[in-house]
Amino acid sequence: ISGLDFALFDHTNPDNPFQDYNMIMFPYCTGDLFVGNNVADPGGGLFDVGDQQFVGRMNVQLAMARIYATFSGAESLVVTGTSAGGLGAAANYD
Repeated sequence: ISGLDFALFDHTNPDNPFQDYNMIMFPYCTGDLFVGNNVADPGGGLFDVGDQQFVGRMNVQLAMARIYATFSGAESLVVTGTSAGGLGAAANYD
């Protein structure tokens, strides 16, 4: 994580423009860059793991619905990320 990332998450820094914001982290767990919407069964083979849930887009949509219900009076929303999270933030901008 770069120095800028740390500054954004530092609630004690008076120069942080997001100092008083609530922060929510989306864990990266589906391997689809937060854009997938597919349940796949690669079938058999050496690494047969059964159904794989590539549903990052749906996870974001469900999380955003919960966030909206929790913070319905919010005046602004900032979405950001690094690496896969950066791509997911941009891809789920809508």
